[in-house]
Amino acid sequence: MPSLGLSLSLTARFRGSGPRFNPAQLFSSSTDGCFFDPNVLSAVWSDTAGTTAAGLGGLLRRMDDLSGNGNNATSSTAWALRRDVTYSAQRDGGTFSVTLPDLGADATVAYVDHASGVTILTGQTIGAGSYALPTSARLGPVIIIDRALTAPETAALTTWLTARRPGNWLLGLGVWDDAGAWTDTAFWQTAA
Repeated sequence: MPSLGLSLSLTARFRGSGPRFNPAQLFSSSTDGCFFDPNVLSAVWSDTAGTTAAGLGGLLRRMDDLSGNGNNATSSTAWALRRDVTYSAQRDGGTFSVTLPDLGADATVAYVDHASGVTILTGQTIGAGSYALPTSARLGPVIIIDRALTAPETAALTTWLTARRPGNWLLGLGVWDDAGAWTDTAFWQTAA
């Protein structure tokens, strides 16, 4: 009697729908504020000077501003760089602070953390000086901008932040993480 064999191949790709959104698009040449994303490994550092790259599970003391404004955030108390499917800053005490110019009374603060998910605060008054980033136990990307966002910008940012929520997907060590696009191929065959 011939043996029966069964093969299964599953390939999945996640790319999101529509054009890719990048929060840096919110910042024009006259827009001030800052944008931090622990998923951009070239912009996270284990020292405040930004000379030693942060490694997974290692110290995190600086996040470079991705808005183009040069408002980098630092912490004298080391956080840890953690990853499940997305990277996040795990708080071990202290705060990350950024020195900002006066952003006025209509600033927007948006971030994502493991506990609350996406938070977008509008109409915030942010004066010149040191500003503390949210002190969540696990913090994902943070955007601080000197203006109100439009409804389409808010929707796109909410979707983007939701996909980067720390602990959002329960996948062990996040081995499928490859900057927002993942592929998994699995093969299974019965024994004869």
